[in-house]
Amino acid sequence: MVASRGDQFAVMARRNVPAGGLVMRLDGPLVDKPGRYTVQVDVDLHVDAEPDPEHEGRYPLWRFLNHACAPNCRVVGRALRAIAPIKKGDEITFDYDATEYDMASPFRCLCGAPACRGTIRGYRHLKPAMRAAMTWAAPHVLEAAAPRRLAAIARR
Repeated sequence: MVASRGDQFAVMARRNVPAGGLVMRLDGPLVDKPGRYTVQVDVDLHVDAEPDPEHEGRYPLWRFLNHACAPNCRVVGRALRAIAPIKKGDEITFDYDATEYDMASPFRCLCGAPACRGTIRGYRHLKPAMRAAMTWAAPHVLEAAAPRRLAAIARR
């Protein structure tokens, strides 16, 4: 369910979810360019959170997911899976740096985690030590950062 938190929204768990459990699917149209309300699901593919005409023009629930530097979920393909057990009523979050190679709309993070990174811009902008620690990052982000892929991008 979506809850209002001051001037922003948050997605709250409707039920308990075990570690590894499916929290939700990231449904929506696929686009080849990142945007403010897209989530990267492959090297050059993003799912868009535009209103869905099949659901009375409502936004998909996942559009209201917030970033956290210490998230309780991660993106695996087009699925959002729990990293640790989630209790009913907990906010559902994921780390945008672990799914987005280069964010279309970087922002100042206010998650409050002890290891908060401050500015969220995408995996590409992380220091090598942080990248090494993010072994759980989405496979498409790791692939995009691979030296052979970066060389191909530089030739474009």
